[in-house]
Amino acid sequence: MIYKNDEFGAGGRDAYVAAFDEAGIDVGLDIQVQPDQTDQSAEVAQLAGGDADAIFVFMTEIETAAFLDEYQAQGLDKPLYGGDVLSAASTIALVQPGAADGTTTHAGLNASAPVFADWKEAYAEFHPDADPPDHNSIKGYTIVHVVKEATERIGEFDNSQMSETLHCAELTV
Repeated sequence: MIYKNDEFGAGGRDAYVAAFDEAGIDVGLDIQVQPDQTDQSAEVAQLAGGDADAIFVFMTEIETAAFLDEYQAQGLDKPLYGGDVLSAASTIALVQPGAADGTTTHAGLNASAPVFADWKEAYAEFHPDADPPDHNSIKGYTIVHVVKEATERIGEFDNSQMSETLHCAELTV
């Protein structure tokens, strides 16, 4: 496993390791990279020298792109798995051609999915000079509505009650 050393990466790492343990998957190497780290030659070399059957990648776009480019440059051929960022359009736009080929990921939010067609068109009209929407755009759009709903349930905006109100909450459209 290779992950980003910040709150996002560490939290995701912990959740994935727990899920892997439950599934009987041993995490042999546990490698972290620093936020915005673009030289990952040492980390990829460490993975190359390990005996892992596969590599799980959990970082944001900048670090993931740097990892994929270095992985390709060192000629590794172990299967790559990861969260949606590993094969996101925003990551692929940053890597050398072919560097993300063959990755297997969870794609929770994908702006090219048919269900987002109307939203994608409205987004392009509202933001004519912006890059095409991706999973981050969907999350940003969605969270505004989540905060609005929680605020209405609380009766006012109260940051201290937000988490409790949203914990196990069911939101419908």
